[in-house]
Amino acid sequence: MEISRLSAAEINDSSFALEISNLQADTSYQIDFFADANGNGSYDAPPENHAWLIDLMNVQSNDSLTFSHNTRFTDIGWLPAIDGIIEVDEYANSMLGAATGMSVFWYNTNSLLYIGLASPGAVWLSIGFEPARQMLGANILQAAGAEVTGRSVHEFVVSLDSGDDQDKALMHGTEVVVILAYHASSDSLSGRRSKRSTTTIELDD
Repeated sequence: MEISRLSAAEINDSSFALEISNLQADTSYQIDFFADANGNGSYDAPPENHAWLIDLMNVQSNDSLTFSHNTRFTDIGWLPAIDGIIEVDEYANSMLGAATGMSVFWYNTNSLLYIGLASPGAVWLSIGFEPARQMLGANILQAAGAEVTGRSVHEFVVSLDSGDDQDKALMHGTEVVVILAYHASSDSLSGRRSKRSTTTIELDD
């Protein structure tokens, strides 16, 4: 679970500090961080960006961690922030469902799938995975929210294998059938969709 995400827009000194709050005493954390060496505003695997992973063990009150730049880089696979805002290049993959006008953004690890959805002028939207027939047997995620700048945007993170006997486990590195749907004006999740389509996405290895 991600505790905090910080950024420094510009670093003007060889020495600087970032403060992380909401850490619990007697708890260990993994700190992933990178320097945008190529200046494109997003994470790219080393050597394009300089990235590191550090374990902060058994945190106590007012602990500090000192780090000096080195070339022992680690590809941290910078995860999307599930905050309802889809930034440019935040997700490794994206596609536009032509039949619905919905955009799908995704990134997966070996166990988790990060999904961003955006639909035109929508109030509720949904995505379903691996239906047996039409919507039957699909693992469906549905959300309602306010329209922002002419579209509705939602983000989710789900397990590839939910452990639910009713859900089909998704496998990284495979093609997954998805159902996309939204309603253009109603915030009732029981309302019949305005548009629906079926397409596929390819999960990363």
